[in-house]
Amino acid sequence: MHKDLGALSKPTIEKCDLCIVGAGAAGISMAMDWLNQGEKVVLLEAGGFEFETETQALNQGTNIGQRYYSLTATRLRFFGGTTGHWGGYCTPLDPIDFETRPYVPNSGWPIDYDEFASFLPRASKLVEIDDRTWNLEDYIANKKDYVSLDLNSRVFYSKLFKFSPPTRFGTKYRKALVDSNSITVYTHANLTRINLHESGQFVKDVEAQSLNGNVLTVNARHYVLAMGAVQNARMLLANNQQQKAGIGNAYDQVGRYFMEHPEVKAGHIFLKRPQSMKLYFFDYMKIKMYSELAIASSAQRAHGILNMTTALFPKELSGDWAWINKLPKDGKQSYDFWMKAEKNTLSRAPSDVDTKKYTAYQMQIRMEQSPNPNSRITLGDKRDKLGTPQPLINWQLTELERNSIRGMNMVLGKELIESGIGRLHAPPWVFDTSLEWPNTLGGGWHHMGTTRMHNDPKKGVVDAHCTVHGMDNLHIAGSSCFTTAGAANPTLSLIALTLRLSKRLKELLA
Repeated sequence: MHKDLGALSKPTIEKCDLCIVGAGAAGISMAMDWLNQGEKVVLLEAGGFEFETETQALNQGTNIGQRYYSLTATRLRFFGGTTGHWGGYCTPLDPIDFETRPYVPNSGWPIDYDEFASFLPRASKLVEIDDRTWNLEDYIANKKDYVSLDLNSRVFYSKLFKFSPPTRFGTKYRKALVDSNSITVYTHANLTRINLHESGQFVKDVEAQSLNGNVLTVNARHYVLAMGAVQNARMLLANNQQQKAGIGNAYDQVGRYFMEHPEVKAGHIFLKRPQSMKLYFFDYMKIKMYSELAIASSAQRAHGILNMTTALFPKELSGDWAWINKLPKDGKQSYDFWMKAEKNTLSRAPSDVDTKKYTAYQMQIRMEQSPNPNSRITLGDKRDKLGTPQPLINWQLTELERNSIRGMNMVLGKELIESGIGRLHAPPWVFDTSLEWPNTLGGGWHHMGTTRMHNDPKKGVVDAHCTVHGMDNLHIAGSSCFTTAGAANPTLSLIALTLRLSKRLKELLA
């Protein structure tokens, strides 16, 4: 069932078993898991079914840290969320990402990798990729033109990426949810208030508003915030009427540990003999898999290096511009940019670039950001049209990120020489600590952390079950619960984590 809050003529009250706030990858994945379950579910979406400039403006915030993208460009505020401009990259977090690593401060998840991985097959189906193994060799065994770099596998390996179509959740799953008798989808329903019981231990109800002033109150047994890392933290902090520091923020943890995946051009590989390296090149969304060069877990531990992968592009084709300098800041312009790029790519004739042989390849690194409590989301003095304080984003990197890139270059350079494959050339900023990050430094628009998972409420916001510490019926879904970021694009992993939470809620409501 669908209701547009903006079209209702009087204040509305809904009673249900489960209220999900946010209809992006996490919120829709959870809602789909509750189809035909018997319980009544309310799914709140801040926008409509299409992009709307006025609604998108509610994402506005101010950057006060490391140079970063506009929040109106990186987030989409309509049904389907940022799956509306998602590129479709799918690869899961690695086992090492869940470990406590002595050289990575604040690392270590309170759940183990195997439990997380058990939900990957179901997550794979939601993003429309196969749920077979993540072993690259099973995909290239009969493809003679897909050849890995002949490096020591104990140091470097080729990590498999699968490509979703990409699945636009707002289109793919809209009909199933709108036609459901047990799920009510509210559009133009922006969360504004979280009202607690006088005990402060559970949520009594939540309020949502449309831009034209209509109000909805939802009274549920359990509530799930699935609005993304920035918005989840923003709403917990803004609802400080009953708990002065904000909900779940008794120990000043909400908004901290904001993580991205730093992406930067970090040098070139020069091969002795020309090689096509087709395995490492992708024709955007035209193939179902490709690979990036990754540093093995044992080498990460040995050298104290963060997790990272390296995409390889022919040097003569890659250029020196950076996405962070090219993309528009305006939400509508950014959305149009991606839609045009996708349309042009899908209509383009097949390219022979992946079959040509080159000797020089540029390295584009996507890396883990170490959990840094000073990298955070806070609230500013400005307010949006609904009266909610706008967020301040303070993205901060540490020396561990720089040291890890430096260490990876040294290890890879050594391996290229010892294997007889070629050599590596790194730009000056990699080894000269007096130089700043280059202007090619950007990110993947992968917002993680801010309500991190930790069993100690002094070190995290949610427990191992993604329940807010001190709250019986308030839970959080999505990558804001990530304890560490890994180097994997987060969509597949955050859906798996959401399905794990969904299973837990079914047990509680039973």
